Amino acid sequence: MRPIQSRHTAAVAFVTVFFLCSELCAQVPGPSLRAADVAASLRKNGSVPGVTIVLTQARGPQSQQTMDEIADSLVVIAASFPGNDLRSAQTRLAAQGALLRAGKGTSGIVGSDRAVPYSGAAVRLMRLVETADDIGIRGASLRALTELPDKRGLSEFLQKVATSRNRIAYMAIDLLYKEGEPGRVILRELYRSGRVTEEMAQETLRGYAYFLAWR
Repeated sequence: MRPIQSRHTAAVAFVTVFFLCSELCAQVPGPSLRAADVAASLRKNGSVPGVTIVLTQARGPQSQQTMDEIADSLVVIAASFPGNDLRSAQTRLAAQGALLRAGKGTSGIVGSDRAVPYSGAAVRLMRLVETADDIGIRGASLRALTELPDKRGLSEFLQKVATSRNRIAYMAIDLLYKEGEPGRVILRELYRSGRVTEEMAQETLRGYAYFLAWR
């Protein structure tokens, strides 16, 4: 029985190592991941292994130009990849999600602490909020901004969206409320000045005004 058990143990170990190596290899980007490669992979496969490794510089320094060009290609896919089917929606979300993970400094490499949050994520997520064809991508990008470690300019941008005709203006109202007292001060000023014009956002703001007894 012992030789059979040994062969079985060896076989299990081999399979485990095989799948582990396969997973790690899928995470490692090619030697020169380019913006064109990222866009082509997303269009063809709906994903691009290794893109956050490059954007977070988890395996070594990258030029700002390289990272920005890759991030811009993600914006193009997230903003305007065509199609109303599930795969198209998943492709757009994969591109937007890669920007979020890069901005948070999440490389996808288990146990690695070398990742650096990609500094260009916020401005590109803001661009998606304002220009994406898919309203779901607009909303996901607005929420993503609240998850980034650097929140400089966030309140001002939420106020900008809240007072726009953007169909997700109501979400900016909700997110300002969730910021606590600083966000509620902004909302109170918006309510009293009448600067919110999008219908659903107006309704959302009136609800908070009633709840908080604003006059």
